[in-house]
Amino acid sequence: MEALIDTDILFLYLKGNKTVEAKFKSYLNDYGKLNFSVLSYDEITETLNDNKAIKQLNDFTELSRYNNIIPLTVNSIEIAAGLYSIAKSLKNPFDDISILIAAICMENNFKLITRQADYFGRISSLVVEDWSGI
Repeated sequence: MEALIDTDILFLYLKGNKTVEAKFKSYLNDYGKLNFSVLSYDEITETLNDNKAIKQLNDFTELSRYNNIIPLTVNSIEIAAGLYSIAKSLKNPFDDISILIAAICMENNFKLITRQADYFGRISSLVVEDWSGI
């Protein structure tokens, strides 16, 4: 199953996490390209710009050039609308960005790769894995 790489895993990669690097290499051997959402792209570029982390920003720009940035579509938003009703019933509800990322995964039949496997795992129709090794 193809995967969507969440923001937290992308940041670990940019920080040189060896476990994530190995998982990326294995995934690339199987699928050829990584997938991450336009929401993660925005969050990472904004954070790196704010922190003036030029090397990491250049590394991320290069990574983005050769992989798939998955858009937020009307269909994703419609899926997210259905997830909001589930989220409201939870003791620790999801934030809007998390719901949109889950919806992007569901629309594209991706599993989600994130350090927040327990958090996202509460969405029963979403396949979640943690590649952080932490």
